[in-house]
Amino acid sequence: MRFLAQSGPLALLALTVSLASSLSLPHSFSSLFRQQQIPITDASSQAGSGTALLPYRLVHQFPFPFYIEAIHVRDNGDLLVTTVAPTASIWYLAGVKPGPPVVTRLAEFQNINVASAIVETEQTDIFLFIGGNQTTLGAGVDHTYSVYELDISQGLDKPIISERVRMTDARFCVAIEPLPGRPSQYLVTDTRGGIIWKVDATAGTYERALQDEIMKPPVWAPIKFGINNAHVRDGYVYWPNGFLGQIYRNEITEEGFPVAGTQKELVKEIRAVFTDGMAFDPSGRDLLWVASNANNQLLAVPFQGDVVTVLGASDESLLPGPVEMAFGKLPGDTQTLYVVTCGAMVNPINGTFVEGGKIVAVDTSSFVIPGQENEL
Repeated sequence: MRFLAQSGPLALLALTVSLASSLSLPHSFSSLFRQQQIPITDASSQAGSGTALLPYRLVHQFPFPFYIEAIHVRDNGDLLVTTVAPTASIWYLAGVKPGPPVVTRLAEFQNINVASAIVETEQTDIFLFIGGNQTTLGAGVDHTYSVYELDISQGLDKPIISERVRMTDARFCVAIEPLPGRPSQYLVTDTRGGIIWKVDATAGTYERALQDEIMKPPVWAPIKFGINNAHVRDGYVYWPNGFLGQIYRNEITEEGFPVAGTQKELVKEIRAVFTDGMAFDPSGRDLLWVASNANNQLLAVPFQGDVVTVLGASDESLLPGPVEMAFGKLPGDTQTLYVVTCGAMVNPINGTFVEGGKIVAVDTSSFVIPGQENEL
């Protein structure tokens, strides 16, 4: 556990952090904390306590002040996660089930201090991730973002990293989504610019795919976050605005552009301080799982019906600051939702509690959408 000497909601957002390129904690950051960093030795004691409607387990927890930003689940069940604090880095977790996993640091960067979304390409052991810079936690630097390639085909100890697409017009890119049926083409969300870019990683090009005023950060937002991630399903791209608590969709062509004559549609509105990443339920149901970052909750969000809090609460440490999530891919694990957290660094619990980011596995197999109990 870690406690902020400074209290109040969103206290960390006022902090100017020099995100150094070493694993040591910058003095300007560590001075806000009362306790020295301690090693994590007992996973069960770190799992947190609180409201849980579904079974869950702690997969792994990083020491404070690790802020996990993104997660990717491989076909073999291994995980990759990226961080934005204390440095930009990428980690590999093997043997997640049954665990405990073997954790390997693949990369730690000096030229960037944000490593956000990561996805595996159609080539085995080749990944794409987004990298750039920020001046404070959540305040991206315009025109510093690129799509990079990570190649681990020679082994985890010999990663090869190269820049594939330099996005000089982008402002703060936070998510990447494969465009179905279009190898090497991806949708990249720009949370400050309010844009979904279409990227061709092979050609090294990018262009504007969708843009909307609702994708931009609200003028009153304490940090300039607008659109978060984007997911494509059945000819639509779904995207949220975190501070508005709204999820929209746009009908798109196979090339990733809006269908002529169509407008965005409001899918759902959520009451929350700030929602972050989301994932579609693997069953094909009209159901989204949403990370309510500032409220420390995992939400089940059906297109029709009430939103259900399945894990965590605003004043509980069970799931401090969930950021992003992804479902398992191995047989018997496809309904396990792997959720990564930032340790409540966006909004400290009760104004004081923060911890190192962690990965929590949630068994969603027993969840029934309210009102659909008799349809089973």
